[in-house]
Formats: sequence, structure tokens, C-alpha cells
Amino acid sequence: MENKSVLKHTLGVLAFTLIFVAAIFLVANSSFAEDGEELIDISTGKIILSQNTYTYDGQAKYPEVTVIVNGEELNYYEYDYSYSKNTKAGTAKVTVTADEYYGYTGTLTKNFTIKKRALGKSRFSLSKNDFVYNGKVKKLHGTYTYTDGRSKYMKVGRDIRITPSKIKKVGKYRITVKGIGNFTGALKYTVTVRPKNPKGVKLAKRGKKSFRVKWKKVPGATGYSVKYWSDKKGKYISKNRNKKKFFDVPVNADFTGTVIVYSYKTVKGKKIKSTGKYYYNGVKPTVKPRFGLRTEGRSFIVTMRRDGYYEMWTATNKKFTKDFKPFTFYRSKNGEFTIYGASSGEFYRYIKIRHYVPTKGKTLYGPWSKIRRAYWY
Repeated sequence: MENKSVLKHTLGVLAFTLIFVAAIFLVANSSFAEDGEELIDISTGKIILSQNTYTYDGQAKYPEVTVIVNGEELNYYEYDYSYSKNTKAGTAKVTVTADEYYGYTGTLTKNFTIKKRALGKSRFSLSKNDFVYNGKVKKLHGTYTYTDGRSKYMKVGRDIRITPSKIKKVGKYRITVKGIGNFTGALKYTVTVRPKNPKGVKLAKRGKKSFRVKWKKVPGATGYSVKYWSDKKGKYISKNRNKKKFFDVPVNADFTGTVIVYSYKTVKGKKIKSTGKYYYNGVKPTVKPRFGLRTEGRSFIVTMRRDGYYEMWTATNKKFTKDFKPFTFYRSKNGEFTIYGASSGEFYRYIKIRHYVPTKGKTLYGPWSKIRRAYWY
């Protein structure tokens, strides 16, 4: 009898538990809409977006969504929404789907626009516009920088179209870069293909007042040009040599030791020069360097007036024995060299500079400039 009583009690508890669980399930899966109540179709309503027009920037666009049905705004939890085609330029779409649990049914859509981004020279940069002839078609591309600092590789055929497309021979080309795909607009650039530099530039002979530089022939070159610093006004002297493969460089009291040899080709009446082959070997500079000097904070900056190699000494006394600091560097005309961080309690430094020519066996130095002093305040 006692076992039957326990069994009966257990069955009763189990039955109650099943009924309780079933009730919870029904409540959880019931709709807020009462039985027999007709669901409201949202397809007659409208969608309001926080923004209807964007400009392409490579990132997906997600405008905020507001749904109005029968003049009333739906709560955000009474519907779901999704976006499509919302990254590339064109027409994007928002789709709203009602949640029947809250008494609504149907779908609603709204389009918005992603405009093409215009190219601009302040944002777009060409990969390269100066080449050396190598018998191959030059490959170009670009980079676009968005306002937030992100950059995009601009591929030809996907983002841009370049005409003319085949740039190969020596000459100057006026090209047009046109935006395609997600970009629009057009920009113009000049691209130069230069002849190769002369090879084998070397000293042929040396005299008291001049020295001869010679070089090997460049295939396809119309002629050659030699450029050297030998002018008191701080300007290059340039001489064309036509087909001759040598030049006698005069050495006077204003020679820096720098000689540049170019090849050139005449295309449509204009000379297209190579980048230039520098020659320094074997001839001692004779000129004192000219340079500008200014201070910025606890640093000073020298601006070189000519191309060349330089040696600079700095110290806190004119004999250059106290806190002595030497520097060597190469700079082109108007190139700057900065010495950072003067010592605490230091208010000035003395400076002197000279040209030098690097050679295989011995470095050749020119005369020192006048000693100048840089002040800090």
C-alpha cells in the first residue's frame, strides 16, 4: 500500500510539471495579436532614412531606418531590416520585414544612392610619370587618398582608364586618366620616357687647365650634354656635344668637382634628356661652398647652393677643438641638411664646409668656406 501511494504521488508531480511546461511554451510562442485579430500590413507604409545620398568611399553604407505605418512610427523591435548593394556606386536598398509576433506583416523597401567619387589632383596621384627607356610598355596605376586618410590602389581597367595606353618609346606623352567603375572625372598628366644614361663615364686625360671625360655610345641617342659647376653666380654651365663621346671640362677657381653627362634624343623638335650620370673621380674641387644658414628652435639648417658632396665641421670654438662634430653628406642644389638638438646651455656653434670628391684610392678635398656662426635664442 505504501509503494502504491508513493507511485501515485510521483505521477501526480510529473503530470503537473508537464502541464506547467506546456503552458510556458504556449505563452512564449503566442503573438501579442489576439486570436482572430487581423495583422497589419506594413507594405502601405513608408521608410524614412537618415541619409538618402552618399559618395563612394569603399565602405558599406548603413543609413538609420524609421518605419511609418498608418501615420504612426513603429518601434524598432517590431520589424527587422537588411541592406543590399550598399558598398559600390549605384542604387542601394533597405528591406524592412514585419514581425508577426507584434501584430504586423508584410515587407517594405526603400532605395538610396551611392554616387561615384570624382577624381581630383589633391586626392589622386599617378604611380610614376618619369621612366627610362627599356623597350617595354610602361605600366601605370594610381593611388586615391580618402578624406579620412585611407588610401586605395587604383587599378587600370577597374578604377581608371589611361589613354594613350601604350607608352614605350622615348618622348613626352600627354595622358588622360579617366575614372571608371566607382569613380568619375578625368585628369591630365605628362609622362616622360627618357633615354638611357651614358655608361663607362671616366677620365680620359688631364691637363693643367682642363680634363677630358669620355663615355660609351648610347644606342638611339641623338647626342650628349655635359653639365658642370664652374660659374661664380652659382649656376651650371651646360654644353651639348652632338655625336661626340667626350668633353674637355675647364678647371678654374670655381670648380666643385661635379660633372654630369647626359644622353638626349630629339623628339618632335624637343630634346628629351636622360637622368644624368654623375662623375667625380680624379679632379680636386677648387671652389669654396656657398650655403644658407638658419636656426629653428635648438637646431640649425644649412641650405647648399650647388650639387655635390660636402664635409661640414661644427664646434663651439673657432679652432674646432671643443665639442667638435663632423658630418659628410651629398645634397643637390638648394638641398637642406639639419643638425638637431643643441646641448643645454649652448647658444651658438661655429660652422665651416668644404666640397670633396670620393675616389677609389683617395678622397679629394676642396678649400674650406668662411667660418660662420649659428645662434640659438
